Amino acid sequence: MGKAIEVALHSIVVLNTGDDEDHDELEIRGTLIAQAGLSPTNIRETRELWHIGDHDIIGIEQGDNHVSLIGNFQTMVLEDFEVLVIGGHIAEEDTFGEDDYMGHNFQVITQAEIDTFHPNGKHFPIFFSQSAQQVRVDYTVRKINI
Repeated sequence: MGKAIEVALHSIVVLNTGDDEDHDELEIRGTLIAQAGLSPTNIRETRELWHIGDHDIIGIEQGDNHVSLIGNFQTMVLEDFEVLVIGGHIAEEDTFGEDDYMGHNFQVITQAEIDTFHPNGKHFPIFFSQSAQQVRVDYTVRKINI
């Protein structure tokens, strides 16, 4: 019997601009997703929660007061024995230098873990970094009783 869940992608926060040429903000692009499957390499369903393609960037200033709000909520059903995988990839676009690839980063969440969450869900910060540049993406996952 499956388990209904809500996956929310709330925001992207620039924690540190590092040695970026703009110094006060990062120009971010990438893709953030939620997936259901038997394992991270055996995925049945993928939901795209945020995507900004090459050369279509968003500028985010450093600090918690300069958050890029996303607010995308997706309802998914995990079938028996499936896990939830959240995360994606982020890059920082530079005008003059080579773009900074901040990597792929994913969090795997089992159904047993989801059963222990508070009814309001659990916050999952996922971090991306390159050199001294660091970005945090904020997800929440909660079980839905239907």
